[in-house]
Amino acid sequence: FLLNITVTSGTLYGLIFYANILAVNGPVFFTHSYLMPLEILVSLINLDLGFPLCFYDGMDDLAKTGLQFVFPAYLLLISITIAVASKYCLNWSSAKANSLMHRIRKSIGTRAVNVLATLIYLSYSKVLRTVIDILTYADVQVNNNSAVRVWFYDGTIHYLSGKHIALFCFAMVAIVVLFLYTFALTIMPIIVVLSGKHVFCMWLNKKVIYLPVHDAYYSPYKDRWRIWLGARLWLVVLLYSLGPFLGPQNPSLLLLIHAI
Repeated sequence: FLLNITVTSGTLYGLIFYANILAVNGPVFFTHSYLMPLEILVSLINLDLGFPLCFYDGMDDLAKTGLQFVFPAYLLLISITIAVASKYCLNWSSAKANSLMHRIRKSIGTRAVNVLATLIYLSYSKVLRTVIDILTYADVQVNNNSAVRVWFYDGTIHYLSGKHIALFCFAMVAIVVLFLYTFALTIMPIIVVLSGKHVFCMWLNKKVIYLPVHDAYYSPYKDRWRIWLGARLWLVVLLYSLGPFLGPQNPSLLLLIHAI
């Protein structure tokens, strides 16, 4: 909030994008100890801490994966709380307009939408990676030549059984939210362009303008390039989705695609 490091400065979009790609290829790039500071920086941009944590005795990989949803929600809750508190504090302290605290609260209040838009955008890749991890499975051959489907990250957990069912259902809800978010950022620039030609698009454009995140996301772009924001998200979805298919069989090809 105080530093105003948000997506309204266009450079941050590129930094986040490349940090997303580096994060999924961490085992390849960060193999030396002297690269740990860079690894931690990349992890922080992807809303990770950069080192493993265990919150209680007996914590398994399924619980660790489920808790990946908690950190983005925690940050968003804090940001909303700060924004609401600043708004009410401004109303209470309007008589002291020249005070330092009033200026700080006013500064935070005016940046609230930009910070929320940035945190939502930062959470995108983390939620996407978590969803993909939950949905990834492996078929394991047993003694009688039959295959057993297990969760990829823990072969002792049968796919779609026990606790994995609850996590799977939560992942499905997250997929819907991610799709709606991606679709909205993709279609809004198209609506703006077509608003001068079609009455329906003109009506939609008036509704879109009232969305506060609209200006936060698109202000760094010229009109003709605003479509790249949605395209960038679809590109991240494509690159992340290739991991379960190419990663185990052909990691070199996957790395080449990511590098390109």
